[in-house]
Amino acid sequence: LDVTIPTGSWSHVVTTYDGSGTTAGINIYVDSVIPFNSKLDTGYTAMENTASPFAFGTADALSFYDGKMDEVSLFDIELSPAQVATIYNSGVPNTLNGHTGLIGWWRMGESGTYPIINDSSTNSNNATMTNMVSSDINTDPA
Repeated sequence: LDVTIPTGSWSHVVTTYDGSGTTAGINIYVDSVIPFNSKLDTGYTAMENTASPFAFGTADALSFYDGKMDEVSLFDIELSPAQVATIYNSGVPNTLNGHTGLIGWWRMGESGTYPIINDSSTNSNNATMTNMVSSDINTDPA
């Protein structure tokens, strides 16, 4: 899957999944707009396959995201286009607490001590950094 994200500025990226077990149930939003319906590579396994731990920033053991992440969240429901737009809020994120289906919200530097990234939701799903060092934490999102 090739998704082009502009460089040199922050982008709000949301991926939703309807639970259908097919790639047709996945949409990717960039700055609250769906640029296309996802076309995933072959070999897609439905997200209900929980044999592997949840991870973000990596597609597999050899492929990692090379950039900065902030305000990562996970929901156990499919967000509607209106909910995605509300969270995006013209590029000014508000609190996510109180949103239906919120499992975790990692603000990526606002709290926690390496290697732990605290969950800013009320669910206490703290994250553990892997293949990172303490200097990878950047509290200045600019």
